[in-house]
Amino acid sequence: MDLGLETYIPEEYIPELRTRVEVYRRLTGTRSEESLDAAEKETRDRFGPPPAPVVNFMFTLRARIRAARWGLVSLAPGRGGMIAKYREGSKAEELRRR
Repeated sequence: MDLGLETYIPEEYIPELRTRVEVYRRLTGTRSEESLDAAEKETRDRFGPPPAPVVNFMFTLRARIRAARWGLVSLAPGRGGMIAKYREGSKAEELRRR
C-alpha cells in the first residue's frame, strides 16, 4: 500500500528500539478497524499524541484494512488519482463498465 505519505515511527516519539518494534508489530498485526482503533488508543495513551508520520502510518494501515475488505491487492498514487488493483479481475471489469 503506497499512498505517497511518510509512514514510520520516529525515534523521537518512541526512543527505545525494542519498544518501537513492538509497537510496529502491534499496529501492523491488526486485521480490523476495531483492533486498529484499540492499538492506536493504546499507543496514544502510552506515548502521547503521535507526530505526522505516525498518523500517516495509522491512516495507511486503515486504508490497507479497507482495501482488503473491498478486494484490493494494491493501491498506489498514479497520474491524476490512485491506481487500484483488484484481487479478482472481474471486479475491475465490473467497475469499468459503470
